Amino acid sequence: MSADQFPKPAQPRLLLNRMIYLLYAAAGVLLYAGGLTAPYFADDFTVFFPPGSINPFLFFVEKNPYEPTVYRPLENFFNCAVQSIWAENTLPVHLAHVALHILIACLICKALVRLDQGKAAAGIGGALFLAAQSAVSIVSRNCTMSQQLSALFCLLFLYVLVFSENRRKKPWLCILFVLALISKETSVSLLVSAVLLHLLFAPKDGRIVAVAKECAPYALLTAVYLLGRSALGLEVIGSSGRQTFRVGLGVVQNVGLLLFSNMNQVSIPEVYKAFVLRNDLFVAGAVACSVLLLAAAYAGLRKNGKPGSVIVLTALMGIGFFPAALMEHVSEVYAYNTLPYLCMIVGIGLGSLLRRGKAKRLIGAVAITALFTVNVFSLEHGLSLINHNAAAARNLIGQICDVASGCPPGASIHLIDTDQEISGYSYGLYYMSKAETLRYGWKKSFLFFLGRDDIHFAYWPGGDAAYLEKNERDLLITVQNGNIVPYEESV
Repeated sequence: MSADQFPKPAQPRLLLNRMIYLLYAAAGVLLYAGGLTAPYFADDFTVFFPPGSINPFLFFVEKNPYEPTVYRPLENFFNCAVQSIWAENTLPVHLAHVALHILIACLICKALVRLDQGKAAAGIGGALFLAAQSAVSIVSRNCTMSQQLSALFCLLFLYVLVFSENRRKKPWLCILFVLALISKETSVSLLVSAVLLHLLFAPKDGRIVAVAKECAPYALLTAVYLLGRSALGLEVIGSSGRQTFRVGLGVVQNVGLLLFSNMNQVSIPEVYKAFVLRNDLFVAGAVACSVLLLAAAYAGLRKNGKPGSVIVLTALMGIGFFPAALMEHVSEVYAYNTLPYLCMIVGIGLGSLLRRGKAKRLIGAVAITALFTVNVFSLEHGLSLINHNAAAARNLIGQICDVASGCPPGASIHLIDTDQEISGYSYGLYYMSKAETLRYGWKKSFLFFLGRDDIHFAYWPGGDAAYLEKNERDLLITVQNGNIVPYEESV
């Protein structure tokens, strides 16, 4: 395999490019229009910084005080800067998330054109990413910009590495590499991707030396990044906290879950709910949709005639699963970085079908129509669940404000979660109890919403309430039928 498997044809007409990108922009805004004003809830409170409380530039040299186990200065800088102007108004944040999602879709389309896969494959690949239901938890929340920035800068790095003919591209590559690293910790896998591509492009004579020379700057930047994390008091990666990594059979399971998250076209929380409640027919239907999609894509890939690009894209997707696959728990959030590669592979396969005989064109057209229809409905369903939880959090905050108004200075409000209705199939930010929507409501980030900085607030899962040491200044509350009530009345 060599560099000639990445052809660099002339760019298509500029007008055609602009039309596709405009269609992507319009479609992206329409798909996520229903969630553009969803307020903060759950994990979002870890990236809400009361206006004027923190200097945004300090995030590059300090930890996030509300989530001290991670180092994501770009996301925190953006959120802090936006909140200093618009406070709790989330519209600018949501618009930025949708814009990043659209930008990545455009980059996928452009990359497939440069890979000489045809306009059909390029359009399908970008559109598939745009409407992917597995992306809704990333695009529609307020605390996931780091994942989007990581995906964007990783893709830009690889795009410039493969396609740029500028002899002075090395500085740009280093800048993009650093931006990817400081976007999210899992971007360290980009170093392995860089080594792989340099191995493909390096001449046979002295290949190892050439690759080592080309990749040395990226290895050095990675080492500096890890040392910088250590200097900030953060674990290097995977030693403790939320990024605790394990090597074992769980890795295989995690890779399978990450891969299914991207290949699955049916609403992920519904599939999980059906799996827990033993709705085998629904689960079988969701799996069948994924199998049919892969079968249709494979039928086109077999006759594609350019297997090199698909092989490399598959390898890049596999690399992208790590180090996230080493974590104790994964979700579709961690698959976002690899989703672009799968969309490109499927886009190539379905695009190839459209260039074949009448029967295969029909199969391709049916598969594409069904694919986008199911994804759009699933995306909107997931968006409605997230909006429901965000609205529930906003409602509870209003009620707790009333409760807090009667509390003396120094008092503590403890929210005890006693709702067991959906605990069996609770999933991420989709299915959760109303009290759980405030689970990260702590410290000054949440007290800003209460208008009180002289009291304490804490969320307790029902089982943990037994360990709570109550004193006379503490107020214990819970949620019943969406309303705040004294905890004693519910037990």
